Amino acid sequence: REHLPGLLGALVLGGGGGAVLLGLTPLSSRHSTALDFLFVLAPLLGLVFAAFALVIALLNDPYMRWLDAKGVGVAAVLEPYLASIAIQVTAILLAVGYRAAGPVLWVGVEAAAWLVLCFLFVWALFDVVALGRGMLFHGIARARELKERDRAQPVDRDG
Repeated sequence: REHLPGLLGALVLGGGGGAVLLGLTPLSSRHSTALDFLFVLAPLLGLVFAAFALVIALLNDPYMRWLDAKGVGVAAVLEPYLASIAIQVTAILLAVGYRAAGPVLWVGVEAAAWLVLCFLFVWALFDVVALGRGMLFHGIARARELKERDRAQPVDRDG
C-alpha cells in the first residue's frame, strides 16, 4: 500500500514518458539512456540497502515492543525497504538485459522492454520518496512511544 502512489505515478510518467521517447528517439538513444538509468539505480540501491541495515541496527527493544503492542510489528517497518530493493534490483537487471540484447530484439519486444524499464526506473525513484515518508511517520511514532514511556515512568530531567 505504501508503494501505490509511486506505482500510479510511475505508470503515468515512466510508461507515458517511455512511450513518448519510443516514438521520438532511435534505438541508440534509448540504449544510451538505459546506461544512464544504471548510473542512477546502482548507487541508489546501495544507499537504500545501507539505510535498511541502519534501520535494523537502530531499532531498539522498547520501540519494537511498542510496535507489536500497537499491532504494527517490526515487519511493517522493514517491508518497504525490501520492496524498494526488489524494485531497484529488477530495474537494474532489466537495464543490463536491455543494454545487452536491445539492439537484436524484435521491434515489439524491444519496445515492451523499454516501456517496462522506464516504468521501473521511475517507480524506483518514487519509492525512495515513499521510504522517506515512511521514516517520517516512524519518527513521529517513536516520539509517541517515548511520550507513553515517559508517562508510565516519569524521568528526572533535572539531573
